[in-house]
Amino acid sequence: MKLSELYESAEEPPELELIVHVLNINQGHNEALMKACQPLREYAAYTAKVRENIKAGSSLRAAVEQAVTGCIREGILEEFLRRNRSEAMKVSIYEYDAEKHLRMEREEAREDGYRNGQADGYREGQADGYRNGQAFLIRIIRKKRDNGKTIPQIAADLDEDEQVIQELAEQFQIK
Repeated sequence: MKLSELYESAEEPPELELIVHVLNINQGHNEALMKACQPLREYAAYTAKVRENIKAGSSLRAAVEQAVTGCIREGILEEFLRRNRSEAMKVSIYEYDAEKHLRMEREEAREDGYRNGQADGYREGQADGYRNGQAFLIRIIRKKRDNGKTIPQIAADLDEDEQVIQELAEQFQIK
């Protein structure tokens, strides 16, 4: 992922570029990295416990409290959580809320994009329908004129205003 890709108006070439490699550190991902780094593996286990507790119906605060208590009991980040329990809980609650906020913003942006796409598609469909309908009407007028019908007769046949038929015939040079 390139930092410059996250901006709406990109400079070409960018004056400064940052390229990052994003890794999924959730439990069950990047096994080699997790085996190489015990604190990261334990952190992944801790965050998985928070998510499990929330899925089970706990409030965010209760889910974090249960996860911290459970991790200490199971020896996961035990020393760190014993020393920094209060701070770890505050950070976890804030981090989880930020994650939820970002997820909600992405969902809203996706919905806005979908709605905008629908509206654009509807407008394009209307314009295409109008053009196709007008082209069809012009072909009919041309055929009827070729068969000797007058503008008033064509208007009556098509149940259309005579002036509309006259204007189309003039605009598209139908004699």
